[in-house]
Amino acid sequence: MGRKKKTFVGINSRCAGFVAFTLLLMLILPCLNFATTGSELLSTLTDEERLWLTENPGKITLWFNDSYPPIEFSDDEDSFVGLGADVITLVEQKLGISFNKAKSSDWNEHLAALQSGECAIAPTIIENAERSKYAFFTTSYTSAPVVIIGPQNLGSGLAIKDFAGKKVAVVSGFATEDYLRGFQESSITLVIVKNVSEGLRAVAFGQADAFVENLAVVSYYISHHGINNLKVAGTTDYIFEWRIAVSRKYPLLFSAIQKA
Repeated sequence: MGRKKKTFVGINSRCAGFVAFTLLLMLILPCLNFATTGSELLSTLTDEERLWLTENPGKITLWFNDSYPPIEFSDDEDSFVGLGADVITLVEQKLGISFNKAKSSDWNEHLAALQSGECAIAPTIIENAERSKYAFFTTSYTSAPVVIIGPQNLGSGLAIKDFAGKKVAVVSGFATEDYLRGFQESSITLVIVKNVSEGLRAVAFGQADAFVENLAVVSYYISHHGINNLKVAGTTDYIFEWRIAVSRKYPLLFSAIQKA
């Protein structure tokens, strides 16, 4: 991780800039003309990979988080949208197939399904040691810093160690929960929440002193919902590197997606 830390004194301008960048990336991705065409990619697949993709369309089910904008979420028609959706569309075009898609509102259930194979593909996920036991991970395709969100009257330039004896909200099952548990000796009390929206509300209503999550998603929520009483109060040394994960139940599917 080892990137130089920055001090955040407010959220509005920096969030707006980050959201604008992310949305621009979402617009550009579908238009990219990658060097390898679909036909060229298919020629690099092994006979086993091609046969598996042809014979197992019903097993290729992708689960997506329905409330994680702008990375992945569902629109008014319950369709899969966001940066992850754009990446998956490119993969589908390269492989000449279409994945079955199912939305998920419970991240722990999502992970359990990936482990069992009920979920074959998780389009935007962070790799860690525990998840690597039951899933393969592609190379990362984008990243975002993990930051500390606090009320406007909180100081700035803070670090996790500054919250000893305080309550810090984190989404259950997210990679940030595992990260924060490494600070338990600092007497941080974790407030486990179901999703990002609930984490932001916990800070806004004084149920937690801070919320730790990636800048892309919290920026989107704050700017789109006009939340003016929160700010980025500090940074962490953790960077979210998003990847596509494939259940270890489907090694041939993974090798094909990695090539794409």
